Amino acid sequence: MTFEKALLTLRQSWIVLALLLLGQAAGCSSSRRPEVRAVNVAITSIDFNGVEAVFNVEVYNPHPIRLTVPKLQYAMDVAGTEFIRAEQSPDIDLPGEGVGILPLPVQIEYARLQQTFARLEDASEIPYRLHGAAVVTGLDRPYDVTLEHKGKLPMLRLPSFSSPRVRFADASLTGAKVALEVDVHNPNVCSLGLADISYSLSFGPTQVGHVRASALGNLAAGSSGKLSLAGEVTGIGIVQQLARGEKLGGFVMAWSGTVQTPYGSVTLPAGQLGIKP
Repeated sequence: MTFEKALLTLRQSWIVLALLLLGQAAGCSSSRRPEVRAVNVAITSIDFNGVEAVFNVEVYNPHPIRLTVPKLQYAMDVAGTEFIRAEQSPDIDLPGEGVGILPLPVQIEYARLQQTFARLEDASEIPYRLHGAAVVTGLDRPYDVTLEHKGKLPMLRLPSFSSPRVRFADASLTGAKVALEVDVHNPNVCSLGLADISYSLSFGPTQVGHVRASALGNLAAGSSGKLSLAGEVTGIGIVQQLARGEKLGGFVMAWSGTVQTPYGSVTLPAGQLGIKP
């Protein structure tokens, strides 16, 4: 074989090999596309006004080369109706034969949600459908990686205090002891810790002193418990009223503080429960 023929054969071999590699790459591009492997939800902030969350979307890249996500569009539907729409330019890398994370932030205000969906007014969860597409570049052409995920987000609701029951004991010339029992209900799908709430009691203009609360602790999701408060009222006028069987005026129990949730500590808006005289 002459040198020219050998060189021609070598060139033909390289051309065939290049065509085979190109065909394999094209086949991989069309048959092995990046895909969403998982969606992990992280609650980043929550209170009695709304909830903020980040949906961490895991996208798997089956190719040995690094790919990029330059554009991402997504929406959240609530009760079958689009409630949030957003677009990002994250420019996030998908490592070769690895997983990249696409963070999708979402913020929901309960007031706006309840205005839009009246049936969620007393709900403790928000059923949603998250959907969208991420543009992936780095192959022979851009590809859309579709996203579809359903779930529920918590809607934090206030604990309720009801059915107050007042008793007086150990009356003396200077005052009497006061005992109060109240029913407490947790309407949420998560537990609430109530140990960091402070309380005050009053009967008309008379303030109850040295108010102490029993350790109610945690209330499990959807459960109820009893709160017991104890204090003292002082003054000759108070004792005389009690001795005559008279009422002490309108009763008011007030509270403020924080509640503990699985997502952190949340400020409890000040509130009160009263009984007219």
